Amino acid sequence: MSAAARYAYLHTRVSLFAGRLLPGDILNRLMDQSLEEQLQTLKSYDLQIPMVGKAVDEKALEQTLITRLVDEAQRLARPLTGSAREMIAYWMRRFEMTNLKAIMRAMVSGQAAADMRDDLLDLGPMAALPVDSLVHAEDTAELLRRLEQSVYADMARQARGIYEEQREVFAVEAALDKEYFTGLSKRANALPDGEGRDLRRLTKVFIDQMNLVWLLRYRHVYGMEPAHTYYLLVPAGQHLDSKVLLSLVQLGGVEEVVQQLPAALGRLMTGVTSVTGVEAVMRRETVRVARRVLDYTTFNMARPCAYLLLREWQLWQVQAALKGAQLHLDPALLRSAARIESQAGAQARGAAQAV
Repeated sequence: MSAAARYAYLHTRVSLFAGRLLPGDILNRLMDQSLEEQLQTLKSYDLQIPMVGKAVDEKALEQTLITRLVDEAQRLARPLTGSAREMIAYWMRRFEMTNLKAIMRAMVSGQAAADMRDDLLDLGPMAALPVDSLVHAEDTAELLRRLEQSVYADMARQARGIYEEQREVFAVEAALDKEYFTGLSKRANALPDGEGRDLRRLTKVFIDQMNLVWLLRYRHVYGMEPAHTYYLLVPAGQHLDSKVLLSLVQLGGVEEVVQQLPAALGRLMTGVTSVTGVEAVMRRETVRVARRVLDYTTFNMARPCAYLLLREWQLWQVQAALKGAQLHLDPALLRSAARIESQAGAQARGAAQAV
């Protein structure tokens, strides 16, 4: 069966879902609107925001947005089978990594199991994390042993080895992040060339984003040694392969790392001198690639993943905009926190890239 036949329904469904993405001018407008205006704007895009009186229910908001994303992921996965369906499920497991980290942190702080449950995201039918078992573990070591009895067994074994050696929850979290993205790369690589080529490019760009941010934080914020930092990276990116990563971890500061980046990334980093600045640029590049995949490719597994990435990013921006309006934050500060540009800034950047 051809890819066109295999993914015909999926292609149509993704194209329909793409219409739910907010146009860039709408995202910019949200940053300048009052809360009441935002609610009206979002309502026109079928986003109902949970309220308590005249205030946004912030705890319910995150769950509402995740539930929307999970529902869409489920509908995208429904016509798929085998490795293609597993790819969608695995893509969504990043949110369970958030839950797993929250459980470990709560455990270290002595928080009660019942209270932990209230703070976790509910992924509904896409959930695979054995939460009921994990929240009743006595300590991190037992939690990781219990995790080995789930679909996260491979991750758990790697993380348990790190924990037994270092006894630090942060080290476990970093190992879990690495193992997740390693698994993402393996699953993309396992798909046939015609179906997986664009997905491999998207995942490589996504891995570049995560690798560079991790490298800068581990080395130049947390002060880790080069060898330790390199061990926690995923040598499967588009521009940051194992040789480049090994070179970058040896450098002495953020600006030096930025100056030594491969040309394709270095061109994006003009004037960037901070970890948060690098993170914003890399996120923007990942979003750009995802947008191109969504708009210009057909009948492949990259399109649903690109949609989910863009949808997640926009829902996070909506959340930031609503919180900013509720706190009466300055729009410029809000844009900076949400990592988006003003319309004028976006136009200027587009003109500069066109020259």
